[in-house]
Amino acid sequence: MFGDVWLHLTTLLLIIGALSGRTVITILGMLIFVTDGVTRLWSYLAFRGVRYAHGFSVSRAFHGELIDLEIRLSNRKLLPLLWLEVQEQVPEALPLSGAELLPSHLSQMLLLFRTTSLAPYERLTWRYPLSCAMRGFYRLGPTVVRAGDLFGMFPRRYEVEQSPPLLVYPRMVPLAALSLPERRPFGDVRSRERIFQDPSRTVGVRDYQPTDPLKHVDWKASARRQSLQVRQFEPSTTLHLLVLLNIDTMEHSWEGYIPELLERNITCAASVARHAYDRRWSVGLIANGSFPQSEYPIRIPPSRSPDQLVHILEALAGVIPLTTSTLAELMEEESHRFPWGATIVCVAALVTEPLWAALARVLQRGHPVTVLNTAQRPLVSPVDGIQVVDVGQAPAFSGIR
Repeated sequence: MFGDVWLHLTTLLLIIGALSGRTVITILGMLIFVTDGVTRLWSYLAFRGVRYAHGFSVSRAFHGELIDLEIRLSNRKLLPLLWLEVQEQVPEALPLSGAELLPSHLSQMLLLFRTTSLAPYERLTWRYPLSCAMRGFYRLGPTVVRAGDLFGMFPRRYEVEQSPPLLVYPRMVPLAALSLPERRPFGDVRSRERIFQDPSRTVGVRDYQPTDPLKHVDWKASARRQSLQVRQFEPSTTLHLLVLLNIDTMEHSWEGYIPELLERNITCAASVARHAYDRRWSVGLIANGSFPQSEYPIRIPPSRSPDQLVHILEALAGVIPLTTSTLAELMEEESHRFPWGATIVCVAALVTEPLWAALARVLQRGHPVTVLNTAQRPLVSPVDGIQVVDVGQAPAFSGIR
């Protein structure tokens, strides 16, 4: 709009100067015309050779870790940028130091506003320390960058895509901080040194002996050999521990959720998984929550892989309060895949009757079961053999976000 006004003014002055024969008016019109052309060209070339990059100093961080938010600008041309304006969207959950943030029109974001200039071939880097105060996936942006001519008559803008994501792992604490005993925190479990047979891994068959259970009889092999044959299993010394995480904090999903209880559950689940991993146990995770933009519940089978803890922490970092099913329903689907003799640790702030029933069925199949109750109210197990540990008043949960 400014450009149209200047163009009309230039045309008018040139016409008046030509009709009146006054050289001063004609020269003024020519100066305005040249200025208008130069400013238009300057604005058109403003973003040529300009590079804008933003991101976090790392792609993975632990809860409470200090990292940097980095913004890099460069002008790779001879023409300077006399003014440049940056409007960067920053996650509200990551406290930023060294900058004044403004409210943003985007949910859970704040606006970082800054102006600068760039000389020919100049490079500029801004760094802001931030604290990873809350687990989750975070991105910067979308970002708006504005620049233009000296007079600001023809400003130009472009949007920068969101930065690569930052993943903040959930908080982890020692089991002692959860009021759990350091020795046998989950009751009586099989020792890692004890060798037992794992029925999920068959290595062959042999002749039946009177002490063999009938459930180990291989009927197809028996029919081929015309004598009873039983399956032989691979010996195992690995302790399997499976963490069951209940995302629900209210009895009905339409009631919403309690953020504090959800974060307690995730902290507790991450701490148990870390405890098992550090002792070289085979550890897995099942949760009725899902990743962002996903409708599938979390299923990570038990494993002793070196990357297993990373997989579990990444899953817990991205948990959102939206659930696609109850934990009881998910257990019914997955219980037949539980490793033989696996210890079950259920982390929950809410244990419904269907969940108690599902845990009781798992117990009957030979799985030791412990429930870690993260609610502040004590919980009494209605099922004999299921241990309940109230961790809601544990020191680790004081002031948790």
